[in-house]
Amino acid sequence: MNSAYSFKNIGIFLLFVILIIFPLTEFLDALPIYLWDESRQADNAMEMYENHNWLVTHYDGTPDMWNTKPPLLIWLQVICLHLFGFTATAIRAPSVIAAIATAIAIFFFMKKNTGNVWIGFFSGIALVSMPGFNGFHVSRTGDYDSLLILFSTLSIIQFYYYVDTLNRKHILLFTLFLCLGSLTKGVAALLFIPGLFLYVVLQKKMLALLKDPFFYLSCLGYIIIVGSYYFSREYVNPGYLQAVYDNELGGRYLKINEGHDGNAFSYITSLYSEQTYFWFFLFLLGILVYPFCLKTLSTKKLFYYFLVLSSCFIAVISSSKTIITWYSAPILPLLACATILLLITALSFIAEKIKPGFSLKNNWILYVIGLIVLIGYLNIIKINHHPSYKYDWDKDFYRLSSFFHENKYPVSELNLKIIDDTKIHQHLQFYIKRLQYLNPAIDFGDYKKLKKGDSVITDKESISEYIKHNYAVSELYKEDGIYLYRIN
Repeated sequence: MNSAYSFKNIGIFLLFVILIIFPLTEFLDALPIYLWDESRQADNAMEMYENHNWLVTHYDGTPDMWNTKPPLLIWLQVICLHLFGFTATAIRAPSVIAAIATAIAIFFFMKKNTGNVWIGFFSGIALVSMPGFNGFHVSRTGDYDSLLILFSTLSIIQFYYYVDTLNRKHILLFTLFLCLGSLTKGVAALLFIPGLFLYVVLQKKMLALLKDPFFYLSCLGYIIIVGSYYFSREYVNPGYLQAVYDNELGGRYLKINEGHDGNAFSYITSLYSEQTYFWFFLFLLGILVYPFCLKTLSTKKLFYYFLVLSSCFIAVISSSKTIITWYSAPILPLLACATILLLITALSFIAEKIKPGFSLKNNWILYVIGLIVLIGYLNIIKINHHPSYKYDWDKDFYRLSSFFHENKYPVSELNLKIIDDTKIHQHLQFYIKRLQYLNPAIDFGDYKKLKKGDSVITDKESISEYIKHNYAVSELYKEDGIYLYRIN
């Protein structure tokens, strides 16, 4: 490789890194910790930070038997709490870092297997521009999915190399990443396995796989590594395995869990309407024209790999009774890569018909794809530049957590009682624990049992009126539906 070509590729890669980091990190902490999953992980991390129990995650002082995922994400969040302090950024940092790593992995994988650095470049940017990847519950919140996507993508890459070369180091790396995926989100890391085995069959490599002793060594290694965590936790936290079954296996696959229902086409609809902007439409369009330009695709095996894995994955999750939008997020890297390959194939076919001998080296094809990618990229920047709540009622629901998140008033020195009559406190726990490090007296309170010297905060006008009529108070803060008083 000549030095000019090398420097050009380095320059392209540095530009790529800058372009993916910006939309993934801009306004990352603009909104407070979300209710349910993100807030649960945040509380798990805060409690692990306090109790140093690295095996059993806790919520509200007791072993967490609702959020039963293994603790790899929580470990990383605890590390980030030490590095960045008790902030939403610390809770979300592992997800962002994983998203950046996923895009970089896609860049190098596509560059290596297509021989074109721009295909790697556009595939990574297309992925980052998908709202389902660079958005709620994945890259921009402290949830499991971004880390799961990283390890799923890395395992898929290594398996592709293993089937292609039968080099044993790749099956070992595949198993390593599969283990890390399972230590992140349990059984969810295994959902690509049916597609991987189907690909082996289609490539006529099943016999070679079954004759390789390293395949069995890898299976045994996975069972030992992942099984060690599950059985160790069951030993110190009896009933954990039953909770795992109820929450993650039969409880979700065989019946509708927590009202998350849908039908066989829910994920396809979601990919089209919510998760990909226009990328899934382009993918479907590419599939329609693909039979007419089959000879133009120079990387058929790679494209079929993405197609087989994505199709099997969607079939598996669609057969579940519990349907949740972000469950399809692990296929987004594959979808991004496949769509770029289809675009290049279609444009190359058109160019060949217009002018025989035309190839990808002719810049106009890259210019057209670059323009398409740019439109998607600017869209995700616009979305993340103006972060908003998922539902209209969220603004009212998150008033108190927004107040604490933005530090709108210095409350750490107050004998503060927090009034939240919704009985859903999970989204506030992170902020209250953060305040309690500065002042242990801060906690939830009963507005009918206040005493002199207390301070009280609420976001309910009716409770504010009750306090003003039944106590002598000094108003400390009143803005955006938040009422803060001192009891005299």
